[in-house]
Amino acid sequence: MTSIFSAAPPPRRALIAVFAVALAARLLAVAWTGRGDAERVGDAADYHAYAASLVERGRYENAEGERASRMPGYPLLLAAQYAALGRSPLLTQILQCLLGALTCVLVVALAARWSPPPWPLAAGLLAALSWDMIEPCARLLTEAPAALCLTLTLWLLAQDRALKPGRAALAGLPAAAAFLLRPECGPWAALAALYTARRARPSVGAAFLTATLLAAGAWGARNARTLGRPVLTTTAGAFNLYGWGAARTVEERLGGPHWEHAPAQATELTRMDFYAAKTREFFASVRPATLLKALSVNLALLYYPFSPELDPTFAFVAPFALLGLWAVRADPRRRPLGLTLAYFTAVYCLAGVMIPRHRESYAPLTVLLAAAGLEWTRARSRPRAFAAAVAAWGGTCLAAWAAAPWLRAAALAARDRVLS
Repeated sequence: MTSIFSAAPPPRRALIAVFAVALAARLLAVAWTGRGDAERVGDAADYHAYAASLVERGRYENAEGERASRMPGYPLLLAAQYAALGRSPLLTQILQCLLGALTCVLVVALAARWSPPPWPLAAGLLAALSWDMIEPCARLLTEAPAALCLTLTLWLLAQDRALKPGRAALAGLPAAAAFLLRPECGPWAALAALYTARRARPSVGAAFLTATLLAAGAWGARNARTLGRPVLTTTAGAFNLYGWGAARTVEERLGGPHWEHAPAQATELTRMDFYAAKTREFFASVRPATLLKALSVNLALLYYPFSPELDPTFAFVAPFALLGLWAVRADPRRRPLGLTLAYFTAVYCLAGVMIPRHRESYAPLTVLLAAAGLEWTRARSRPRAFAAAVAAWGGTCLAAWAAAPWLRAAALAARDRVLS
């Protein structure tokens, strides 16, 4: 199928080079962080329990007997590995390194949809070396495969007005996979379908959304049979919104009322109903000014560059990504990048906050926007001035990384002063 855009497909050598650099960086990160079973703690331990139960008993259930507290995508991926290749955490990390390197190749291919050389290669190298895209490959969590699914979906949709129903339906498969990995990707798929329908035809948007709707229906039907209730996401969704969202921020950082725990012996559905009620109570009672302040705090936490050390790659990318948001605002082909970034930012300001890890699932979009910002800046600068500015900013980020302990202390002091 011929692309409607003027930019040529990326050379095969560029794709191979980006894949090699990306894979090497990720394998080095895995070697640096270690292979240990310590990775199977917290959320990773829960995903492992679900996967092991699938392999050993054919039941989707964790160690606590919960049947739907996690979306099934990542446990199914782990179960397939366990059944075919064994249960080594190191093997999971290596497979995720391959997925991460493939994501970087997709970044090159997607950038080539609208940008001439050398910008697709630049986007790919930024992705290959971005810590927000490297670190997830060493964790036994959902961010690495979710980033691949989101990037693949956008690449398949990138033909815009020339998009055919068959290709749109194909794009629906990674979108459905993203939903089964992370439930917040379901509403994103619906919004993407509306945008696709507006840019192409309603039938194309419907073809794209079909796979996600089928996945949600199948998961809901399974839960109706297993739990007696057609839960379309997870039984922990209300807790994530209440216990990790704005309510938690109001309590811990803004001196608000203590958020409450469900009774210790409550069943899975009872806990879900308890936290759903508490979420409704919170949003019905919180003052708008307090909620706005909490969301502002969560926004700062989501894009906080210290986790806990300074990430110089994110520091380098961030200002160019902001320029990229400005650069793509009038380009309907690239506008989905900014809209997707806005959607996930809003979601993670409401729920799943307290750590900046959640931005890793859409880190390829940040990189693509940064490449767009670099391209926009270069078009308005003299070559030597542009090269000098980029080099100077890169040097500044490295110097900040060297001084990270002092900068982090200053950032924490500023935070405490603002929130006091």
